Amino acid sequence: MYFTDRTHWPVLKGKDATLEATAYALLALVKDQAFDEAKPIVRWLSQQQRYGGNYGSTQATIMVYQAVAEYASTVNEPPFDLKVDISVKGRSLMNKISFNNRNHYTTRTSKFDGINKDVTVTATGTGEAMFNMISFYYAIPTEKESDCEMFDLKLELIEVSSEENKRVYKLKIEVKYKNTERDASMSILDIGLPTGYKFNKNDLDALSKGRDRIISAYEANKELSEKGSLIIYL
Repeated sequence: MYFTDRTHWPVLKGKDATLEATAYALLALVKDQAFDEAKPIVRWLSQQQRYGGNYGSTQATIMVYQAVAEYASTVNEPPFDLKVDISVKGRSLMNKISFNNRNHYTTRTSKFDGINKDVTVTATGTGEAMFNMISFYYAIPTEKESDCEMFDLKLELIEVSSEENKRVYKLKIEVKYKNTERDASMSILDIGLPTGYKFNKNDLDALSKGRDRIISAYEANKELSEKGSLIIYL
């Protein structure tokens, strides 16, 4: 079974299985030198590439790269000479990328910070290339019903200041121990930090020192996750 445009072979197990099946089909077509039928499949596979250059699972990624590489090394394509210029408003340097018959199946990336900036892409020459733009941002999570039976926990994220390349937030945490018959003993808050963010050490020192301190201690723990965690001892 394949789609009517003969670009890929859907598999009920999911997207990764579909990519693997299509890669096997491409290898079979290349072996039979059916390059006219193989070309739209290569185009479809290139459109499925995810951020970072992978195709989902490790197996799917390996199969797709193997099939596309086999096609690129076997097919006798016309001359490919394409130059792509990427310019971003506010950035002085233009990113210039050149593609030819040897590298036009590779992926190139250009990164920039900030939002609401005009991006201009200009392509000249002969050949075909696909352009994808991906935006990454952190969204404030929506509040959901807590399943904790021993504590009441309320969180509030307050934006303190905002600049083009710097944003400061204040995290307000309210914790209440529900059991009235015994003390909570040592309670710990494990706060995950998004990539690119760090905590204000001076604020935490003020909360953990002196006779009127609110927390017992704190520490940064990067072993718990790749992004790092802030551990607060109440």
